[in-house]
Amino acid sequence: MLPDRSYAQILRAIGQYLETAGLRYFDIRTEGKDYVVHPATSSESQELRFTPSDIVRLEREGRAKRSDPSGTPDLSSISQILRAVGNYIDRKDGYLLEVSKGFPSRTGGVLRIQYRTAMDNRMREEFSASDMYGLCVRMHKQRGQ
Repeated sequence: MLPDRSYAQILRAIGQYLETAGLRYFDIRTEGKDYVVHPATSSESQELRFTPSDIVRLEREGRAKRSDPSGTPDLSSISQILRAVGNYIDRKDGYLLEVSKGFPSRTGGVLRIQYRTAMDNRMREEFSASDMYGLCVRMHKQRGQ
């Protein structure tokens, strides 16, 4: 994680970039201090790498685009979903390993996360679309208090 930044901030910044690029399905992995994104829809082995300085730049650009910070965010957007996932990992005091958003399946699982706990246990969780929406709503309710 970047110093003085939460996973919620980092993943939101990456999510804003993915929205601009039109990427809806992806794998994000941590590699040291970098975040590596592999688009799930690409037939080639394309990768996007975000360094700590890239994240700072993306955060700044995202903040500049948000004209009304008191406005209601779109809780189904990639940036808000990733922000909520980051907040979830932050609350668990975890260390992000991977976030994957794949094509919806019949089982409903569309987002998978892997993280390490403070006790060094590797955790894997899967979220349905309604689970992700619930995470977003809870995060925004907490912020409003």
